[in-house]
Parts: sequence; C-alpha cells; structure tokens
Amino acid sequence: MHKVPTKKDSSRKRLTWGERAFVFGGIAAAGATSAIGAPLGAGVDLLAPVWLGALGWTVVATIAHAFWRGFSRGDWSAFREAYEPPHHRDTLDLATGTGVGAYRRIAEQNELLMRGDTY
Repeated sequence: MHKVPTKKDSSRKRLTWGERAFVFGGIAAAGATSAIGAPLGAGVDLLAPVWLGALGWTVVATIAHAFWRGFSRGDWSAFREAYEPPHHRDTLDLATGTGVGAYRRIAEQNELLMRGDTY
C-alpha cells in the first residue's frame, strides 16, 4: 500500500544545502583558518580555540536545527528515533563475545575454580 503524503507527513528526510552549511559552517571556517593560519605561523594558541569553537558550534547548531525542523515543518523525527537498548539481555553477542551469557559462563568457571573443581 502506498503512503499518501499529507500536510503533517514528516517522511521528508532530505536536507537542503543551506541546512548542511548552517550545521557544518563552523568546521569549514576552522578548516579555512587552519589552512591560512598554519603557513603564516599561527600556533596552537590560536588554532585550538578556533577548532573547539567550531565543534561547539556544530553541537549547538545541530540541536537548533532539529528544533527548527520540528517547529517549522512538524518533523520531530530527530527526537523520536532515539536508540533503544535491546530487550533481551540474556543473549550473547556473538560478534564480541560479551553480554550476560559470557558473564555467566566466566562466573561459573570462577566458581568451579574457587571450590577446587577442575572441570
């Protein structure tokens, strides 16, 4: 079945170049400052605060952009699509060998070793 777009439909995920420039403009400015300032002898005293400011700008601009899209377009997907931890904690993560299953296996081995049993 096809989804019919309505006025409140927030399925439009495409970002414009202006929105991207707003968020990443600080990093572009810091890169330009580094490209110009480093050959001219600008050291860490100047470039470190510029890069920290650019990273701070990116964080603040990302949050402001998410609120702007929410209020102007009704697109609150930036806040709705949060990470949810898995519901089944008893499963063993086979890729890393971690999780509750691995913890229980190691705890059982330690218990047997403490009691003097050698498998």
